[in-house]
Amino acid sequence: SFTEDMLIRGVYVNEQPWRLLSSGFVHSTEFLPSAHLLSNLLMLWYVGLLLERILGTIRFIAVFLVGVVGGSAAVVLLTSPIDGALGASGGIFALCTSLLMVLRKGATTAFASLTTVVVIMFLQGLFMPGVSWEGHLGGAITGIVLGATARFQPYVLERVSDLFDVTEGIKPSVSRQKIVTEVPRRIAEVAIYAGV
Repeated sequence: SFTEDMLIRGVYVNEQPWRLLSSGFVHSTEFLPSAHLLSNLLMLWYVGLLLERILGTIRFIAVFLVGVVGGSAAVVLLTSPIDGALGASGGIFALCTSLLMVLRKGATTAFASLTTVVVIMFLQGLFMPGVSWEGHLGGAITGIVLGATARFQPYVLERVSDLFDVTEGIKPSVSRQKIVTEVPRRIAEVAIYAGV
């Protein structure tokens, strides 16, 4: 089947390395609609709105794609060669942890909310059947590395300071103010609505 052709498994990687990336563009249909898939989509939306503004579209896409590969690599390294995984969780975790690294010293409310949700989502992966904690871990580590690298780039520092005031949180002058100022609250809602 199409989904089987995209699945990441250790036994396939040497001959079909594209599966490290392709696995991030399909999701298991076994439990649809799943709380996990819903939480991934919501996190992509809410985190994506902010991170894309900070990094720019090309870098945002690059973080996602490298995160998918990082998540897949962790699945290959940490699971049996015949176990498989699919889904965009590695990319989603890379986006979340990249944003955490970028916001680490400037947006305490958003940082605290996002940290809480990332921890909850990681724990969800540990205890929900059919969810790959290995993919989450690989994506999160990838995002930390990429976010730490991007954090000190002048354009990132400038965009974060345009969006956030260290003492007040998000600046009210930001366009799309209603969406952006609700990011911390909406991130928390992701975990609640996902049934975590």
